[in-house]
Amino acid sequence: MKKVLLLSSGSPCRAVMAEGILRKNSDKEIEFIGAGLEENEKINQNAIKILNQEGVNIDELSPRTLKDVVKEDFDLIVTICSHSRELCPQFPRRVTTIHMDFPVIDDENEESCKELAWKIKNRALPIILKSI
Repeated sequence: MKKVLLLSSGSPCRAVMAEGILRKNSDKEIEFIGAGLEENEKINQNAIKILNQEGVNIDELSPRTLKDVVKEDFDLIVTICSHSRELCPQFPRRVTTIHMDFPVIDDENEESCKELAWKIKNRALPIILKSI
């Protein structure tokens, strides 16, 4: 099974949404893992709402930090914000890294979470599948 890390500056929205939506919408055997550079303990409320609308089981998702996954072997790393691209560390083995710049999601803006979900399914997923 292939393993993809989705790395963001924080993980309560973009990384968690990407992980859940990509897991649900990929028909290949790929393990998607979202993580952030900074610690966050709870998932953004708008992200939860949109993930539920997308049919994603949020019980399987939780914000993780880079320190939780840095020693794992990945087949692909996707940085999903410019901050994570700039600070992406070296991993134990050489791994392909691609960048997709998803916008910061405002806690008050549900519409931006809907737009992010669309971008993940329709733009990110095809690029990731071609890269793996």
